[in-house]
Amino acid sequence: MRRAPCWKEALARLRTRTVRSMAHRIAKVVGTAAGALGLAGAVLALSASSDEPLNPAAEAVADLPTVTDFSIRAEGDGCAFDQDRGGLVYRGLTIESKSTGALELSFYVQRDSLDDILPGYVSTVLTFNDDSPSHTFDLVVPVTQDEYEAGYDECKFSTSGE
Repeated sequence: MRRAPCWKEALARLRTRTVRSMAHRIAKVVGTAAGALGLAGAVLALSASSDEPLNPAAEAVADLPTVTDFSIRAEGDGCAFDQDRGGLVYRGLTIESKSTGALELSFYVQRDSLDDILPGYVSTVLTFNDDSPSHTFDLVVPVTQDEYEAGYDECKFSTSGE
């Protein structure tokens, strides 16, 4: 006849099973985390060693001096919302420089402060020389109707040096 297991023996077997089970779970978690970190590291290493420039236009004119003395003006009151064109529009935006070189500009939209900047922006690189001291064009900064009605109506710009 089989004897009934003692409660001490049953408890010892349960502890052994629990420890093995927990060790297996910990090993799975550690292995998964190590794999994820390895994958993230590989992606970062590949992207850091990439020869592709972040801004091809800026890379193309990298040897030119940076224009620091320039003026910007637009027709009317600056930028105005135009739903058909997809955002805030600078009509007849003219950028002039008395010096030669390259100027990288980014145009963006904000509401009340630097904490309220929309993620979309327009970036351009302009070159100036004796034959081309100014550029005139229309520029659209992407803003939806809802964003405009929420107060995103201030057009701003920055240069690569700011």
